[in-house]
Amino acid sequence: VTLVAECMGGVKFAYGFVKDCLLKGKSVATSNKELVAQKGAELLAIAKEKGRRAESLQIFRICALTFGAIGFICSLAMFIGADYICEITAHPGAELPMRVISPTLFIICITASIRGYFQGLRKMVPTAVSNFIEAVLKLILGLGGAACAASRGWSGPVQAAFAVSGISIGVIVGTVYLAITFYLSRNSNI
Repeated sequence: VTLVAECMGGVKFAYGFVKDCLLKGKSVATSNKELVAQKGAELLAIAKEKGRRAESLQIFRICALTFGAIGFICSLAMFIGADYICEITAHPGAELPMRVISPTLFIICITASIRGYFQGLRKMVPTAVSNFIEAVLKLILGLGGAACAASRGWSGPVQAAFAVSGISIGVIVGTVYLAITFYLSRNSNI
Protein backbone atom coordinates (compact mmCIF):
# COMPACT_ATOMS: atom_id res chain seq x y z
CA VAL A 1 0.00 0.00 0.00
CA THR A 2 1.51 3.30 -1.06
CA LEU A 3 -1.56 5.57 -0.97
CA VAL A 4 -4.01 5.92 1.90
CA ALA A 5 -7.32 7.80 1.75
CA GLU A 6 -8.33 9.17 5.16
CA CYS A 7 -12.13 9.39 5.44
CA MET A 8 -12.68 9.46 9.22
CA GLY A 9 -13.30 13.12 9.82
CA GLY A 10 -12.42 14.91 13.03
CA VAL A 11 -8.95 15.17 14.50
CA LYS A 12 -8.66 12.77 17.43
CA PHE A 13 -8.36 9.46 15.56
CA ALA A 14 -7.56 10.81 12.10
CA TYR A 15 -4.42 12.64 13.30
CA GLY A 16 -2.78 9.52 14.76
CA PHE A 17 -3.72 7.44 11.74
CA VAL A 18 -2.47 9.96 9.18
CA LYS A 19 0.73 10.63 11.13
CA ASP A 20 1.49 6.89 11.36
CA CYS A 21 0.90 6.50 7.63
CA LEU A 22 3.19 9.42 6.81
CA LEU A 23 5.91 8.17 9.14
CA LYS A 24 5.79 4.85 7.29
CA GLY A 25 6.35 6.68 4.00
CA LYS A 26 2.79 6.37 2.69
CA SER A 27 1.09 9.08 0.68
CA VAL A 28 -2.15 10.27 2.28
CA ALA A 29 -5.13 11.87 0.61
CA THR A 30 -7.60 13.67 2.87
CA SER A 31 -10.29 16.29 2.65
CA ASN A 32 -10.54 16.51 6.45
CA LYS A 33 -10.60 20.30 6.89
CA GLU A 34 -10.46 20.15 10.68
CA LEU A 35 -7.37 17.91 10.58
CA VAL A 36 -5.65 20.09 7.98
CA ALA A 37 -6.47 23.28 9.89
CA GLN A 38 -5.18 22.03 13.26
CA LYS A 39 -2.36 19.66 12.30
CA GLY A 40 -1.67 20.41 8.62
CA ALA A 41 1.71 22.11 9.09
CA GLU A 42 3.05 19.29 11.25
CA LEU A 43 1.75 16.58 8.91
CA LEU A 44 3.12 18.40 5.87
CA ALA A 45 6.55 18.63 7.51
CA ILE A 46 6.50 14.88 8.14
CA ALA A 47 5.44 14.22 4.55
CA LYS A 48 8.23 16.44 3.20
CA GLU A 49 10.83 14.82 5.43
CA LYS A 50 9.74 11.35 4.38
CA GLY A 51 9.81 12.36 0.73
CA ARG A 52 13.35 13.72 1.08
CA ARG A 53 14.38 10.58 2.93
CA ALA A 54 12.95 8.37 0.16
CA GLU A 55 14.74 10.40 -2.52
CA SER A 56 17.96 10.32 -0.53
CA LEU A 57 17.69 6.54 -0.13
CA GLN A 58 17.19 6.09 -3.86
CA ILE A 59 20.18 8.29 -4.68
CA PHE A 60 22.22 6.52 -2.00
CA ARG A 61 21.50 3.10 -3.51
CA ILE A 62 22.56 4.26 -6.98
CA CYS A 63 25.70 5.97 -5.66
CA ALA A 64 26.69 3.09 -3.41
CA LEU A 65 26.37 0.59 -6.26
CA THR A 66 28.16 2.79 -8.79
CA PHE A 67 30.89 4.08 -6.48
CA GLY A 68 31.21 0.68 -4.84
CA ALA A 69 31.77 -1.04 -8.18
CA ILE A 70 34.29 1.58 -9.32
CA GLY A 71 36.05 1.50 -5.95
CA PHE A 72 36.20 -2.30 -5.93
CA ILE A 73 37.65 -2.45 -9.44
CA CYS A 74 40.24 0.26 -8.69
CA SER A 75 41.11 -1.29 -5.36
CA LEU A 76 41.60 -4.69 -6.95
CA ALA A 77 43.65 -3.19 -9.80
CA MET A 78 45.83 -1.33 -7.31
CA PHE A 79 46.38 -4.46 -5.22
CA ILE A 80 47.12 -6.75 -8.17
CA GLY A 81 49.01 -4.16 -10.19
CA ALA A 82 51.13 -2.69 -7.37
CA ASP A 83 54.34 -4.10 -8.85
CA TYR A 84 53.62 -2.65 -12.28
CA ILE A 85 52.47 0.73 -10.93
CA CYS A 86 55.61 1.06 -8.82
CA GLU A 87 57.77 0.11 -11.79
CA ILE A 88 56.27 2.65 -14.22
CA THR A 89 56.24 5.43 -11.61
CA ALA A 90 59.81 4.68 -10.49
CA HIS A 91 58.88 3.96 -6.86
CA PRO A 92 60.62 0.68 -6.07
CA GLY A 93 59.71 -0.71 -2.69
CA ALA A 94 56.30 0.97 -2.53
CA GLU A 95 54.44 -2.21 -3.47
CA LEU A 96 53.64 -3.25 0.11
CA PRO A 97 52.27 0.14 1.25
CA MET A 98 50.26 0.33 -1.98
CA ARG A 99 48.70 -3.06 -1.30
CA VAL A 100 47.96 -2.13 2.32
CA ILE A 101 46.11 1.03 1.33
CA SER A 102 44.34 -0.43 -1.72
CA PRO A 103 41.17 -1.61 0.14
CA THR A 104 40.69 1.98 1.26
CA LEU A 105 39.76 2.95 -2.31
CA PHE A 106 36.71 0.69 -2.12
CA ILE A 107 35.72 1.64 1.43
CA ILE A 108 36.03 5.39 0.86
CA CYS A 109 33.59 5.09 -2.07
CA ILE A 110 30.99 3.54 0.24
CA THR A 111 31.78 6.20 2.85
CA ALA A 112 31.17 8.96 0.32
CA SER A 113 27.78 7.45 -0.55
CA ILE A 114 26.67 7.29 3.09
CA ARG A 115 27.91 10.83 3.77
CA GLY A 116 26.03 12.03 0.72
CA TYR A 117 22.86 10.41 2.04
CA PHE A 118 23.11 12.27 5.34
CA GLN A 119 24.03 15.52 3.64
CA GLY A 120 20.98 15.15 1.39
CA LEU A 121 18.91 15.06 4.57
CA ARG A 122 20.83 18.09 5.89
CA LYS A 123 22.18 16.02 8.77
CA MET A 124 25.84 16.87 9.11
CA VAL A 125 26.64 15.30 12.49
CA PRO A 126 27.28 11.76 11.17
CA THR A 127 29.71 13.11 8.56
CA ALA A 128 31.50 15.27 11.12
CA VAL A 129 31.80 12.43 13.64
CA SER A 130 33.08 9.98 11.03
CA ASN A 131 35.63 12.55 9.83
CA PHE A 132 36.81 13.03 13.40
CA ILE A 133 37.10 9.26 13.98
CA GLU A 134 39.08 8.89 10.76
CA ALA A 135 41.44 11.77 11.55
CA VAL A 136 42.20 10.60 15.08
CA LEU A 137 42.82 7.00 14.05
CA LYS A 138 44.91 8.02 11.05
CA LEU A 139 47.08 10.12 13.30
CA ILE A 140 47.42 7.71 16.21
CA LEU A 141 47.63 4.44 14.30
CA GLY A 142 49.55 5.80 11.32
CA LEU A 143 52.22 7.58 13.32
CA GLY A 144 52.22 4.94 16.03
CA GLY A 145 52.59 2.12 13.52
CA ALA A 146 55.37 3.86 11.64
CA ALA A 147 57.19 4.69 14.88
CA CYS A 148 56.85 1.12 16.10
CA ALA A 149 58.18 -0.29 12.81
CA ALA A 150 61.06 2.22 12.83
CA SER A 151 61.98 1.37 16.44
CA ARG A 152 62.27 -2.28 15.47
CA GLY A 153 64.57 -1.42 12.59
CA TRP A 154 62.20 -2.59 9.87
CA SER A 155 62.69 -1.40 6.31
CA GLY A 156 61.28 1.82 4.89
CA PRO A 157 58.54 0.05 2.88
CA VAL A 158 57.37 -1.80 6.01
CA GLN A 159 57.35 1.46 7.98
CA ALA A 160 55.32 3.07 5.17
CA ALA A 161 52.93 0.11 5.19
CA PHE A 162 52.36 0.60 8.91
CA ALA A 163 51.81 4.32 8.37
CA VAL A 164 49.21 3.84 5.64
CA SER A 165 47.51 1.10 7.64
CA GLY A 166 46.44 3.91 9.98
CA ILE A 167 44.65 5.50 7.03
CA SER A 168 42.94 2.24 6.12
CA ILE A 169 41.88 1.46 9.67
CA GLY A 170 40.66 5.03 10.26
CA VAL A 171 38.53 4.89 7.12
CA ILE A 172 37.16 1.45 8.03
CA VAL A 173 36.18 2.48 11.57
CA GLY A 174 34.68 5.77 10.34
CA THR A 175 32.66 3.85 7.77
CA VAL A 176 31.46 1.32 10.35
CA TYR A 177 30.23 4.24 12.47
CA LEU A 178 28.44 5.71 9.43
CA ALA A 179 26.90 2.34 8.52
CA ILE A 180 25.55 1.85 12.05
CA THR A 181 24.21 5.41 12.10
CA PHE A 182 22.67 4.89 8.65
CA TYR A 183 20.98 1.68 9.78
CA LEU A 184 19.63 3.28 12.96
CA SER A 185 18.50 6.42 11.11
CA ARG A 186 16.29 4.56 8.67
CA ASN A 187 13.67 4.09 11.39
CA SER A 188 14.24 7.21 13.44
CA ASN A 189 15.03 10.91 13.15
CA ILE A 190 18.82 10.67 13.57
